[in-house]
Amino acid sequence: MPLSWVRIAVFSVVIAYADGFLATSLHGAVGAIQRTQNPFDYWKRTSTLMLPFYALAVIGALQIARWWFGRNRKPFAKLAAAVLLVAMTAAVGIVQITGNSIKDYRIQVEQLSSTHAMQDTPMLSSTGLARTDSPLETGTAAACNNLCAAEHHTRAVHVKAVRLGTFVLLIMNAVLVAFLMVLLGDRLWRPTPVTHRPTMTEVPTLGRRG
Repeated sequence: MPLSWVRIAVFSVVIAYADGFLATSLHGAVGAIQRTQNPFDYWKRTSTLMLPFYALAVIGALQIARWWFGRNRKPFAKLAAAVLLVAMTAAVGIVQITGNSIKDYRIQVEQLSSTHAMQDTPMLSSTGLARTDSPLETGTAAACNNLCAAEHHTRAVHVKAVRLGTFVLLIMNAVLVAFLMVLLGDRLWRPTPVTHRPTMTEVPTLGRRG
């Protein structure tokens, strides 16, 4: 059974831009400030860039379902195809969300390090030399502890965002796949044209000799 490319395109576009909207929302909530400008443009750009990967996920899911069940149109086969579609498209979305979080976390850690480096200025004595007594050491240790705590908090926020995004992504993709399968009539494959083979009774008879 050949794949229906129109339906593959519909599945890919709808799921890619829906997952892209979720990724953009999480990015705007916990992402780096420098990368949260113009969220609408960011959503369109990232969703369009991820569209080929979603198309590959849809094609892969349908191919696996066809290898496993062939031309079987029973409800179990349809359910298995839907589960494969949800799992493989969700995997692409999770990779996108996780990648955004890792990039945002690195940018935010660099900002935190720069901010603490500016605040952690050495104390000068009356002679203009840097003091190395215990108050400075105590201040440096406190700054280090504050920086470590800030990095830990930032990392925890991103981990929580990825977990929440994964949960929402799975539910959203399941709803979208079910809706699209109902809307498209569950026709994910184009019917194979059946070639008609003439029977013995349909074979033209040759003219009989008198």
